[in-house]
Amino acid sequence: MKIRLDEEINRLRKTLLEMGNGVEEAIGQAVRALKDRDVVLAKQVIRNDLLINRLEVEVDKICLKIFALKQPIAIDLRFVASSLKVNNDLERMGDFASRIAEDVISLASEPDLPVLDELYKLTELGQQMVKNCLEAFMQKNVELAQRVIKEDRQMDDYYETVIRKIGPYVHENSERFETGLAVINIGKCLERIGDHATNICEDAIYLTEGEIIKHQKT
Repeated sequence: MKIRLDEEINRLRKTLLEMGNGVEEAIGQAVRALKDRDVVLAKQVIRNDLLINRLEVEVDKICLKIFALKQPIAIDLRFVASSLKVNNDLERMGDFASRIAEDVISLASEPDLPVLDELYKLTELGQQMVKNCLEAFMQKNVELAQRVIKEDRQMDDYYETVIRKIGPYVHENSERFETGLAVINIGKCLERIGDHATNICEDAIYLTEGEIIKHQKT
């Protein structure tokens, strides 16, 4: 019984890791498409979201099978329960990567974009948080998880700077209102990706220490 449970846990871990890697790649490609104005790459990100969605369903099925047939306890129970939540966060990250790609396509003909410096700060920190949250969960690295959680405040600050600077730009360039709106949406998607990375790190801490820290951020 324990051997079969271990096999299912390993299968779950492998599938979740595949999904995490796919999401990390999608976000990286969306960011690269933004920087390079690469419409072809942006369309690829949108197509690949279907694979992420299929993996989400597969992870759900594995988790439900383990709950129904294997009756996990202790650390195994926490891993399966946490994996269900991480699965949802990863799927949402994939959706946000796809939404960024859609905005990249709409901005393809724009000669330049406003507040690029602030937007790039968001992209760089967001990618770093995604990479580190996955490592923190898979490696049960509490210290790394806590670091990512703290970085979410910086993500919020960067996004607020984008909002603060885009207002005057749109006011002075009313003909580019749609451009400003797309930039705001990209910034919001990146900020939400940071939120989901934080959720995953909270689950990493729960998995490792059995402590629920949601809503404890100051």
